[in-house]
Amino acid sequence: MSAACLYQELQSRGLGSDVKVTEVDGTVITGTLVEVEIDSFEVVPKNAVHAVRIPDMQVAELDHAGLPRVAKVVIGALLGVVVVIGLVAISTGL
Repeated sequence: MSAACLYQELQSRGLGSDVKVTEVDGTVITGTLVEVEIDSFEVVPKNAVHAVRIPDMQVAELDHAGLPRVAKVVIGALLGVVVVIGLVAISTGL
């Protein structure tokens, strides 16, 4: 992956987004993007406290890690609405 494409991809995702990085040696790091620099970026791996600096030259592939936060919030809200409608229907005897 070229450094220019990687930098552009990281900037478009933005800080705080979940990413899955596959390094050249096959190591996979899944976590939250916390810093983007010109020649590297930092990810806080899941269930970790400290960020890991990943040089651009070590990145083989960059993917999204799971659903975006907005999608999770929308799904949660829709489930809440369905539950409320179900409870209202049950309580009114419909």
